[in-house]
Parts: sequence; structure tokens; C-alpha cells
Amino acid sequence: MPVTGNKILQKQNLIDESFRSDRPERYDLFIYSNEDEISVAAIERDHKKFVGLESYEMQVPENPEEYSELLEEISNQSSLLKPVSFRRVIICSGFNCSTFIPNPLYDPSTAEDHLRFSQNYNHKDELMTDSLKQVEARNVFAVPSAVYASLSRWYPGAEFHHTTTALTDYLLSVHKNSEEEMMTVMVHPRYIEVIVTKGKEFLLSNNYNYESPEELVYYILFVCEQLHLNPETIELKFAGTISLADSAYMLSRKYIRNTEMVTRPENYSYSFLFNTLPSQFHYNLFCQLICAS
Repeated sequence: MPVTGNKILQKQNLIDESFRSDRPERYDLFIYSNEDEISVAAIERDHKKFVGLESYEMQVPENPEEYSELLEEISNQSSLLKPVSFRRVIICSGFNCSTFIPNPLYDPSTAEDHLRFSQNYNHKDELMTDSLKQVEARNVFAVPSAVYASLSRWYPGAEFHHTTTALTDYLLSVHKNSEEEMMTVMVHPRYIEVIVTKGKEFLLSNNYNYESPEELVYYILFVCEQLHLNPETIELKFAGTISLADSAYMLSRKYIRNTEMVTRPENYSYSFLFNTLPSQFHYNLFCQLICAS
């Protein structure tokens, strides 16, 4: 459903009939936002069940003012993204301005310097930090000022995290008993997030821009080479905007023997409406449940 001169496209709108918009205190709200997407899920906390999901694709805003206007327009269209008193609101930033710092090296007074050294950091943006639960490290990240201003105004008590924190902690917690290396690739339209773990051990987290299926697969093989991972034994799991019929997925299977799609977190249940979505879609949104535990 295009709105605002085709600058916003609603991709998913799955609202279970049990959702009570007049009783927001029953629900936790998970929000994921990056430069060209915002998605939101409502969870009925008492039953640990996802009962609503919406996602919107945006034309990349040219300036912070336009971003704020797009968020306002989405809020006007949305059934979930409303400035009301949900039980709990967790917001994960998908903007790539972030860096991990081992705890022994972390000092709040130098956090901004660490981020500026490794990323294109805008000092006007909101500087934040996450403490990882499964890794002895901090994630220092920046949320664009327009995003922070809008969402914190709608939800004054909201918790802000970074999506890499949620994904890393979740993957380490659910695969802690695995003896094999595992590579999880979160696919976005222009870049991939790659996280590599082995049991409780965190090996790598990085982003790579790509312009073709071949380039996407090149970075997967590049990570294998850099970490000395055996393509015959490593487990490769895809998540995000990718399907079984995509060229990148089929090409990956030629090089990595154990390639498959992720499955949704099993410690929550899902409305039957979610059966229309492939399990790998919105994985980064569902994994935010680790932040709520």
C-alpha cells in the first residue's frame, strides 16, 4: 500500500483478531529501524505470543527532517506503531554505526572515540552502549537524532539497543551446546550482517555491502578463509530478505554444504497469520526477545 508519494511501502500487516488496541498495557512492543525500513511486532506478554507484525520500506530520507516526517506518516497508517502506553517498548537500531569493545578496554569517557575511529560517526546522533549478556564486551552505537527524537517522544520509557547485540546474544544462547562453527547471515537489500559463533564462543560480527548475488557469496567465502572455516563442515544459516529461490541462496549451496534458512525462536508462539511469512523474514525483530528476558 504506497503512501506519501510512494516514499513508503507497507510490506506486511499481520494483526491477530485477538489484539486489543484499547488495552496496550497487555503487550510488549518490539521495534526495529534502519535507514530504509521500520518494522514492529506486538507480543502478548502473559502468553508469550506474537500477535501483530507490521513492516514498512522507506525511500532513504535525504535529511533528518524528512525521516521524522516519514515516521509520523507511518504512525498515522499503523495499527501498532502508536504513541500509547504499551507494557514495555524495546527498540533495536539497525543503523550500521556500531562497534564492539572488550570490557577491559571499555571506558565511558572514550566510547565516542572508539566509535569515531571505526565508523562514520555524526556527533549530533545519540550515543548509546549495550552490555552483551553472552560476551564480555560492550556494543557502542549511535542512533540518528531524528529517529531517537521521534521514538523517545512516543515512548518515553523505551529501551534502546542495537540489533547486533540482540542477534549475537540470541545466537550464542541457543547454540551454546553446538560443537561446530556456525555462520548466520542476515540479508538486507544492500548489505549483509555476518555473525560467526562456535558454542559459547563468539568469533566474528561484521557487515559487508554487496551489489550482486556473486558478491554476497564472495563475502561468505571471504569470512571462511579469514577464520579458517571448513565449507564442508560449517553450518550456514540465512535470515532476512532472502528466499530459497534467490540466486544468492542457490549459489551459496554450491560452496557451503550445510546451508539452510533460520527458524523463528521457539520459546515464543506466533499467531497463525505468521504462517504466511517465511521463517527467515524479520528474524532480527523476533530475536529482540533476548533483550526482554
